[in-house]
Amino acid sequence: MCKKFISFMTAAMMMISSTTVFADSSVLVKVNGEMVEFDQPPVIENGRTLIPFRGVLEKMGITVDWVSDDKTVICTDDEKIVFLPIGQTEMTVVSADEEIIDFDGKIDGEKISLDVPGKIINGRTLVPIRAVAESFNADVNWDSETKTVEINTSSDADVNMEELEKKTEDFSKIILLLSENVNNLDDVDESEFNEMSEELQDFYDNVLTQEGIYESQDKIDEITEKLEYFINRFKDFLVRNGIDVEN
Repeated sequence: MCKKFISFMTAAMMMISSTTVFADSSVLVKVNGEMVEFDQPPVIENGRTLIPFRGVLEKMGITVDWVSDDKTVICTDDEKIVFLPIGQTEMTVVSADEEIIDFDGKIDGEKISLDVPGKIINGRTLVPIRAVAESFNADVNWDSETKTVEINTSSDADVNMEELEKKTEDFSKIILLLSENVNNLDDVDESEFNEMSEELQDFYDNVLTQEGIYESQDKIDEITEKLEYFINRFKDFLVRNGIDVEN
């Protein structure tokens, strides 16, 4: 009897440990760099983070509805509708152009498997945020050091990339102006010019040659900020040496 009891308890403990669920108030969530606050902490289940859905998704510009009879979260933007039934390991994605008259829990569309289902905890509905956010083409990253989920929407990435492209164009004009006039400048401070040139070379060697440099929001912002620095510095150098940078 004792051996059977020990075997039973061992098996039970293995089952429990394989489906660990715990609230973690230290988990932070950012949407496009802005912190999201919750009255119910995110939950980590089997290595997946479930987050109260409404605050996060609405910050992403997504309309959120809750169908209480079917316990289903419905998320909508201009292009997609996502149906996520709570307690099920599958959600459905359909085009926003499709006319859905009656929702009976059986929607035709792309089926996406979930590692863990959505849950209702303390009256709050939590969903596996990576799967939902990525279904709306958002980038989702996990910073293990700060325990932060970072979500960046595609529209935000497009805006940042447009700013980077503009700074790149402005920088190219300044470099062209510099190359056309540098040999005609009198009393140029060669040490300053060499210092700027070396700094620019380091920027190229250490930043622009990194693999996947344009796939990271942080890197896009870093490059844009650095280009702004170089633009201002080279402009100042040209102005001090009598070159008109406005034309």
